Amino acid sequence: MSELVQPWTRLRDPQFTGRELPLPDFGLVCGECEAPLAGATELQCPDCRTPFDPCDGAPTGQWYKIPSALLGELPPQAVEIILAEEFIPYVRRERRDLSRILGVDALADVRIEVPGEFYFDLLAALCRHERTAADPAGPDWTCPNCHEANPATFKICWQCQMPPSPSIPDRVDE
Repeated sequence: MSELVQPWTRLRDPQFTGRELPLPDFGLVCGECEAPLAGATELQCPDCRTPFDPCDGAPTGQWYKIPSALLGELPPQAVEIILAEEFIPYVRRERRDLSRILGVDALADVRIEVPGEFYFDLLAALCRHERTAADPAGPDWTCPNCHEANPATFKICWQCQMPPSPSIPDRVDE
């Protein structure tokens, strides 16, 4: 199966276009006051009311080379795992110099590209990864049974003792 389904195989349509309101967390900030734009209900900064267009920085080409500034400290292998988990197609390109080919321990220049139409999916995936890395417990959750809000550290609902998902048999008997 891995021979048939390559990393660049398109397994789904893009989820985001950049025009969704309220604005999902793409990691975008206001150019004027640097306030986060996630959650904006209109195309104006919630803090300073400066108009913005999320698509201004979006790539126009067929493929988008992910700049190292966007990845921060993430190694290429971690980025590939995030993209694979999110079903975002990608291509890994390596430029090897002669010392690498001859076996001398030198790093190859690795770059990862995603289709331009998956740009906002990429931003959302990287923001989710950043939040998860900062808070390993994960996001708070709402009980599917009684709709009560629960902290991320709770394995069952504090009110009705149901797990966060009906498919997770993580019930605690007292």
